[in-house]
Amino acid sequence: MTRLSDYLAGAGLVPVEILRSALARQAVYGGALDTALLEIGALDEGRLWQALGAATGLPLPAPEVYETPIRFETPAGPMVQLDETWSERWRAIPLRQDNGSVAVLCGEPVARAELEMAATALDVPVTLFVAPEVRLAALRQAVYGRPMPARLVQLFARVAGAQPVRR
Repeated sequence: MTRLSDYLAGAGLVPVEILRSALARQAVYGGALDTALLEIGALDEGRLWQALGAATGLPLPAPEVYETPIRFETPAGPMVQLDETWSERWRAIPLRQDNGSVAVLCGEPVARAELEMAATALDVPVTLFVAPEVRLAALRQAVYGRPMPARLVQLFARVAGAQPVRR
């Protein structure tokens, strides 16, 4: 089991049988455990965000960070490029923030060491936040123009409402 499943079981938020069903769904369809939990209705999105935060120890981003994302442009020269390929590989989306730090929204499990190495290589402070896979896919579409998989579009429409999908 992952940290998220351990947290959910330990906190009594999701029965073990439901977690097993979600893990089986994840094994068949791929993606993150949080996606499978949303798909089977084990948690609503708000509770899932809270559980992800508790399981990873990361804060949740303010809604304006993910609802109106501003792409972070990697400075010229560094060996590390925080582009679509990097984003997909490390399940993270770097977004520009006004406070001089880069907001990095991360999926669970969080690739902390890799994210910290990228920040060090770029000499840019980062603030890590946790987000469900479906929100990361929506951000990847908004920031990089990469279309969301149909499975996640349907889930996003259900959890966020149809209006954000049309943007």
